[in-house]
Amino acid sequence: MNVLRSKAEEIRRVISTVPGVADLFVEQQVEVPQLNIQIDRKAVARYGLTVTDVSHFIETAFKGEAVGQVLLGQRQYELVVIMDEKSRSDMEKLKKLVMITPTGSRVSLEQVALIQTGTGPNTINRENVARRIVIQSNVSGRDLGGFVREVQQKIAAQVKLPPGYFVSYGGQFESQQRAFKRLAVEFVLVVIVMFSLLYMSLRSAPLAVAVLLNLPLAVVGGMVSIYLSSGVLNVSSLVGFILLFGIAVRNGVLMVSHMNDLRYNEGLDLDKAILQGAEERMTPVLMTALATALGMVPLIWAQGSGSELQKPLATVIVGGTISATALTLIVLPVLYRLIEGRGKGVERERLVTDGELPTLSRG
Repeated sequence: MNVLRSKAEEIRRVISTVPGVADLFVEQQVEVPQLNIQIDRKAVARYGLTVTDVSHFIETAFKGEAVGQVLLGQRQYELVVIMDEKSRSDMEKLKKLVMITPTGSRVSLEQVALIQTGTGPNTINRENVARRIVIQSNVSGRDLGGFVREVQQKIAAQVKLPPGYFVSYGGQFESQQRAFKRLAVEFVLVVIVMFSLLYMSLRSAPLAVAVLLNLPLAVVGGMVSIYLSSGVLNVSSLVGFILLFGIAVRNGVLMVSHMNDLRYNEGLDLDKAILQGAEERMTPVLMTALATALGMVPLIWAQGSGSELQKPLATVIVGGTISATALTLIVLPVLYRLIEGRGKGVERERLVTDGELPTLSRG
């Protein structure tokens, strides 16, 4: 316990130098008077007793032991043997307590144990079967992740822990790391589900990939908006990215499905279908994106309770929607032309090879 307290104080001094620390304190442990009874194993064996016998005797004296029951009318009470409170606080009386050995002889407690007063901690806290002491602080004016990383670096460089001692980081930081890991798995699942649905809708893996390329375009705007606002990527921001992915993919599906409709249902040429489809879908895409962005603006300027969760989410959606919409109108038609143009060229080459299309030659 002394090592724990000294190292905790040393860590507290190190953390106090980290920018952003607030309300730093070490878990309080107060020394309180204690009565220490140390059993002499050799003396216990010499008198024919066991350590268990002596321990049970001491426990009975201080905590009591039920030896029977007393009935008073309809009520039942336990009959407890225990030393009276005044005798328990008198060391001389404790030393003179008599134990009966298996041979019938009498032995005082001081003959089989060393009884003395001392001090000890008022509480001993444990976690996962290990003693622990808590150093706690809040963070002010900076992000939690950056603060903890700097604390970890300084503790690793300036605090030398004895063998068997270690530092673990909990609280909001632990919850944040756990949420990040869970959201990382959800990101992967979201992309897989999106690709599956796009493939079933468009009947083309390359076109499904082209629509999914809206996701990096949306991420660019979201990251820029985070950098220009708080510069902190937190759980709310990551949730905003998941919502943003749906918006970005929706815009891509609107455009690609309309181009396919112009080509295969109305019979337009590839280039004409791309130009007309992009032009006709520009207004719906802009309107849906603008409605989404404007709907999030009040959350960005919110100041009341819960705004610390709403602002990062709204900031990501607004910034990502702007970048995804602008780049979708430019990049997606180009990708569509590259993918479908290549397929058209391959099909034409196959028809020429099979003799289904005439070829021109000089001579």
